[in-house]
Amino acid sequence: MAKKILLIDDDPVLTTMYESRLASYGYQVVVAGNGKEGIEKVKSEKPDLIISDVLMPQMSGYQFLQALKSPEVGNAPPIIIISGKPSMKDFFPSWEIHSFLLKPFEAGELLAAIEDAVGPAPLQPKASQPEVDARKAAGKRVLIAGMEDFLIGKIKSFLESKGMLVTVANEENKAAEVALKEKPEFILIQFWEEQDKFDVLKIFEKLNGKPEMKGVSFACLSSARNSLEASKSVKKMPLIVHEGSRDLVKGVQDFIFS
Repeated sequence: MAKKILLIDDDPVLTTMYESRLASYGYQVVVAGNGKEGIEKVKSEKPDLIISDVLMPQMSGYQFLQALKSPEVGNAPPIIIISGKPSMKDFFPSWEIHSFLLKPFEAGELLAAIEDAVGPAPLQPKASQPEVDARKAAGKRVLIAGMEDFLIGKIKSFLESKGMLVTVANEENKAAEVALKEKPEFILIQFWEEQDKFDVLKIFEKLNGKPEMKGVSFACLSSARNSLEASKSVKKMPLIVHEGSRDLVKGVQDFIFS
């Protein structure tokens, strides 16, 4: 039986586009225009997954998430929060949601998050992970610094499956500290649109040239939509540009194993 997805967004153009795309993957899609309507759909439709925008009339995505905790709603399914504002991520603890996606995102990125939450799409099996020589990776240390938990988790899972020792730093002011302590062979730093919250260049400048970092390979991870800005800001690091989690993993693979 097809998994049922509840899509909550007040933009009818986007909901129509997402509904059509998700239906083409074999999912059953139910649409709500705001959080209040979404609560009613949760009760009546019993979805397997919820995808919700944040800024909506009548009831925001944040208010919707709080309302889901009511006993009369019952057990809530996994939730993917989508927003065009990076700062919205701060309002949704990682233990309350499955993942956070920043608009605009590629269809592949959304599909990857959905498949991670409820399993492979009925009409599009998950692509297998790229093959690498695990002997080249086993025991080597990698630090991933960034704020997008879902994408970081994908990289971490892939590298750990190859025997690598992976550490994650989600805060800018702790990334350099962790790097100096762990002394990784590779440091992957995510470019974040709101650089006052997470500045890849500041982290790089704190570490580059230090004796402890001799021989360390740095790379900057950037979504395709931010690649131009990232290339201007970070000129001394190779850039791994991605449109979704699958090609991000492939880019990381090429960087580490080439």
